[in-house]
Amino acid sequence: MNRKLKVLYEKHPHIKPVYICAQHPCKEQDRNGFLHAATLSQAQPEASARKLAGIKIAVDTLRLAWRYNPLLLATGTAALMLAPGLAIATWVGYRYIFLGVSHFVWGIIAIVLTAVGFIALLLAMLTIYLKHMELRIMRTIQALRDQLLSQQTPHRAVPQPKELD
Repeated sequence: MNRKLKVLYEKHPHIKPVYICAQHPCKEQDRNGFLHAATLSQAQPEASARKLAGIKIAVDTLRLAWRYNPLLLATGTAALMLAPGLAIATWVGYRYIFLGVSHFVWGIIAIVLTAVGFIALLLAMLTIYLKHMELRIMRTIQALRDQLLSQQTPHRAVPQPKELD
């Protein structure tokens, strides 16, 4: 046992040291009064490792969204401007109606943010519809290709006449 722990245990006799021991997974005291506990599981990651795993999942999600439909990701991100636009518009409207304070610049900012966010939201919905239409067209083309190939008879090679020497 290291020296600092010995000093701690001498100052505070009510604290019992716990040894992690693989041979004794029970919680019984040995002849010196030390407790034996089960070994800690290495499978449970630390909190920082879990946070990094969450960040990795978010990055992978964004990367997959960028590969699948980049326009949806861009317009969906731009549609987030709708929230602060509505919040600023609510604040400006409250101040104007109840307090009589005019905020012209904030009002213009709120209108622009709300309009851009709403248009981006509509474009995001449009990109979803376009992606579904693209998938339906691809399925129809594949079905027509399979149908065409199944209707064609296989090409039979006609034996060529042998040449006489």
